[in-house]
Amino acid sequence: MLALPNGFGRGGLPLGMQILGRPFGETTILRVGHTYEQATEWHTRRPGLVPGAEAPAVTSVLSGTADQVNAGTRDLCVKAARRAGLRLDDLMLAQLLEGAPHALGMAERLRRDHGLHHEPANIFSFPASWLGDAQPD
Repeated sequence: MLALPNGFGRGGLPLGMQILGRPFGETTILRVGHTYEQATEWHTRRPGLVPGAEAPAVTSVLSGTADQVNAGTRDLCVKAARRAGLRLDDLMLAQLLEGAPHALGMAERLRRDHGLHHEPANIFSFPASWLGDAQPD
């Protein structure tokens, strides 16, 4: 996978695109990316910054659901943060507890068994030229 810049949104934030390929297809991916950069000028453009502009104030927004997290999830989050060596203040812990049910739910959905045909990255085939004249039986 290769990520390339391809412009800026209305708010001035950068936009990007991803080029994906099959396993061991890095050469093709890099060639496609290089060709795109040669055909466009997006990689040379920079956002218009205003000299002396003040950074916007960042206000942490919490939805107030941190106290609704069950004890098991709370314990899991606190232990994981401790094992990672993080020292969380009350605000950071509240943010972690609000996001944890969503993140854990997404992780659980990813654990389903998928057939190989659902994952392009699981498919590998040699081009016929690599096999020479040998034909599969």
